[in-house]
Amino acid sequence: MTVSVTSFGFKYGLPLEADLVFDVRFMPNPFYMEDLRPRTGLDQAVADYVFHFPQTQDYMRRLEDLLAFSLPLYAEEGKTSLTIAVGCTGGTTAPWR
Repeated sequence: MTVSVTSFGFKYGLPLEADLVFDVRFMPNPFYMEDLRPRTGLDQAVADYVFHFPQTQDYMRRLEDLLAFSLPLYAEEGKTSLTIAVGCTGGTTAPWR
């Protein structure tokens, strides 16, 4: 099964191609850090900031557990592709660890 992960901004609406949507607007927002504001989620400094917080790490562990449980079940049902959309306020691309 092919799994695609994309990010989006809720202010632009949900991506139509998404099979699963996760909302991460509760995480600390690097937009409010002046030195990080002009950067994107592809910048290591932004990733370091977001992943520094315990709630981000805990959320990622829980999300990984959910996907480890559900992806094989999707495959068992014959699904050949799955699109996971991660929504934030602004919609810049964020790296997954």
